[in-house]
Amino acid sequence: MNYKIFADFQGFKLEIEDNIEVDDPNIILDNFSNFIEIFKKKFDTKKSVHIDEKVNETEKKPSILITNSSEAIKNIKHIASNLFKFTNDGDIIRKISLDKLTNTEQIVLISLEKKMLFEENLRDNEIISLDDLDDELTLNKKQITARVSDLSKLNILKRTGRGEYRLNIHAIDEFLKSFNEKLDE
Repeated sequence: MNYKIFADFQGFKLEIEDNIEVDDPNIILDNFSNFIEIFKKKFDTKKSVHIDEKVNETEKKPSILITNSSEAIKNIKHIASNLFKFTNDGDIIRKISLDKLTNTEQIVLISLEKKMLFEENLRDNEIISLDDLDDELTLNKKQITARVSDLSKLNILKRTGRGEYRLNIHAIDEFLKSFNEKLDE
């Protein structure tokens, strides 16, 4: 099975994006723990990086999420089917009007559409460019750039090149809930 690792500790986020071929998720946790120990030994000096092993009871505990990527895609496809569908030519038929969405939500929805087109082999890649967004939206370039920057800071869009981004499907739960609520309006 293919797994991806996402870790969040006191606001620091780590995502290992390479698929790891293993049968037992515990192997990933063991390898991840070994990686962290090596990292701590290398950087836990009086240099610029310090890792504090002490965590107060009131502080956030580390959390690690291991996901099966194919399952995540399957779940997103199911949810996305409520929001839009595709023709055989790759045209998008939206079930939700962009007018009901905020500028940020519009960008996430369009990014999700491009991702799902890619997953359905109706698009060559999952990358969305600022030009793609400019073609789809009535916003000006500065507004698009500002909203994409916000989404990038939230780890929802990941920069892959100059003016090119990829949607992080593991970070869009709140948007999916919002989309579903607006479908009912």
